[in-house]
Amino acid sequence: MVLCHTDCMTTGYIRVNARLKPKVAAKIARLRKTTGETTGEILNRAIEELHDRSKPGSDAEAFAAFVGCGEGDPSLSTNYKAELGKILEEKYGHR
Repeated sequence: MVLCHTDCMTTGYIRVNARLKPKVAAKIARLRKTTGETTGEILNRAIEELHDRSKPGSDAEAFAAFVGCGEGDPSLSTNYKAELGKILEEKYGHR
């Protein structure tokens, strides 16, 4: 892909030179006819939509599926060291 720095400086856009598969090029041609958009407009919209679908929300949203999925002692956040010690003692014995 070639990104043209001078076009960006003068027009606010970056020129992209890319090799497309024939099927993709045909789809773009069809979209140009049906939507009346330019190739650049079609690619801009497609990339924006792909980016919006793929970007995660906040960290809280990314981990929301894990919240509340485990079970354990409600006081585990305050006594986790003692609980871990018990588990390690059972597994490895006193050292």
